[in-house]
Amino acid sequence: MEGDFQLMQWLNAHNYAKEWIDEHHPGGYEIYGQPELFIATADRARRGNIRLGSGVISLPYHLP
Repeated sequence: MEGDFQLMQWLNAHNYAKEWIDEHHPGGYEIYGQPELFIATADRARRGNIRLGSGVISLPYHLP
């Protein structure tokens, strides 16, 4: 996840406007089961002016 925070800083420094964080459960590259928590952490701590969004939230994984 630290690598993704660093990527966000690089994107911001190079004037990118947006970054999308998707929900992936079994993957090895993107490991976010709850992208909204990652977005909240990135938004509060490190992001700068880049806008963040979640492209996918899989509802079947979040049923009670």
